[in-house]
Amino acid sequence: MNTRLSSLCLLLCGVWLVNQGFFSGYTTQTALPEHVETVHVEKVTNTIDISQEVTNNKPFQTYRPGLEVELRNALIERFIFDGHLRIASKNKADAVLKASLLNFDRDPVSYNADDSVQEFRIHVTAELRFMDQLNDEVLWEAHSLSGEATYFLSGPLAVSEDRAVALALDDLVRRAVEGILEVW
Repeated sequence: MNTRLSSLCLLLCGVWLVNQGFFSGYTTQTALPEHVETVHVEKVTNTIDISQEVTNNKPFQTYRPGLEVELRNALIERFIFDGHLRIASKNKADAVLKASLLNFDRDPVSYNADDSVQEFRIHVTAELRFMDQLNDEVLWEAHSLSGEATYFLSGPLAVSEDRAVALALDDLVRRAVEGILEVW
């Protein structure tokens, strides 16, 4: 009987330790103050200079209309997916995330035998600031955070540029939300 009780106690302690994240490296806690439970994502400002000329160093300089809207939507979707913070209107939110789009690059990565571009890499760079509205203080910021994705123009691995941009935005917002929430 004592052996069974001891085994049950050990099992329950093990289950408790696993639930607390002791063995997984994962925690349900965040680095945020306890009162921060909601976030408002402001409209993203687009500070990309569209008047830049195409040069030999940047032959694939492009402007993507509406990228700031796509970034804001991706940020909101990531917060909803993560589940730590709820989305709220600005006047009801505990925190506000402000973002500025800094750069959008599409650079060639590889060429085929005809010297035509076969693969591109997309970089989306933004500046982000996460503010506590109650205490009017910056809780987290990144001055130049990038997300990237590569895509092929043809072949079995080919995807559209729209899909590659979505993947780059996903990479960017994953890094941003993890940076805001992670306990270090």
